[in-house]
Amino acid sequence: MPRARRNHLQSRLQPHPKTAEYTFPDQSLLSDLFYGRWVALPYVYNAFKTLRWKGVHDAIWRDDEVKNVHYIMSPKPWETRHMHHDEDLVVHGWFWTANDERLAAEKEAGIGAEN
Repeated sequence: MPRARRNHLQSRLQPHPKTAEYTFPDQSLLSDLFYGRWVALPYVYNAFKTLRWKGVHDAIWRDDEVKNVHYIMSPKPWETRHMHHDEDLVVHGWFWTANDERLAAEKEAGIGAEN
């Protein structure tokens, strides 16, 4: 990372009037740091789970094209397996499957609290 950008980032990590106004601190900090130096990506790289809901943007959503799901709104799939919305069952299922596979691999490798 260029020194000027690193210094800018570090200055924002200190108490700073602008930082105190950030609504979403992580996103706002990056937006501030990279202002004017970013490129919009297709939705498939930050697909809000709600876009899949019927009547939202289900007409453009393609399960096989989505690269990264943004689990906007609660409940998050890592918080509970109890579903409040049937619309979320598929995308939360993707997380649960991947997480179960990760936990099994960690257990097999002797990684984790229970080992």
